[in-house]
Amino acid sequence: MKGWFPSVCKAFVFAASISFIIGILLNSPNSTDAYISGYSITLLATLLILINAFSYIFRETSSGSGIMNLIYAIFMSIGPFGFMIALLGLVIYVITKNRALIINEDVPSNYIWYNESIVLLVMIQLLVIYTGVSSDKFDESGQISSLFASMLYLSSVLMLISYITLQSILTNYTTDGFGVR
Repeated sequence: MKGWFPSVCKAFVFAASISFIIGILLNSPNSTDAYISGYSITLLATLLILINAFSYIFRETSSGSGIMNLIYAIFMSIGPFGFMIALLGLVIYVITKNRALIINEDVPSNYIWYNESIVLLVMIQLLVIYTGVSSDKFDESGQISSLFASMLYLSSVLMLISYITLQSILTNYTTDGFGVR
């Protein structure tokens, strides 16, 4: 898998990291756009790796491997990226849906904490993806190792918990008149 593909994935990881760092350093309501672009770039990088994992699975299936090997390969190759894509899509949807409230600072102060915890978890996922794409196993087979896949699962579960809380904050507590001011 040597060539341009790992370089493109790494470039997306760097671009998403820079976008998140800009959002954190701005520390204003307008940093919402930087976060949205960071989530979107991360989504793009994850989609690229997912497409690569699909092609690997299809190559393995055509070589006649057993059904248990196929299920394990799907779970460890496609699962963490599919889970991550779904969560990133949900986070992008909730933030863009409530963008006006966030920019006008009509959200409780807990929103900032949970949003930054999601950003931190996504940056950890980006680090894991970067390390996985840089590994020899990815160069040979187009897959990340099972340790990195497990780390992506763990950070995605923590991100899901933060997302549920963030969504609850944005849907239930913005009508109470709380604000960051």
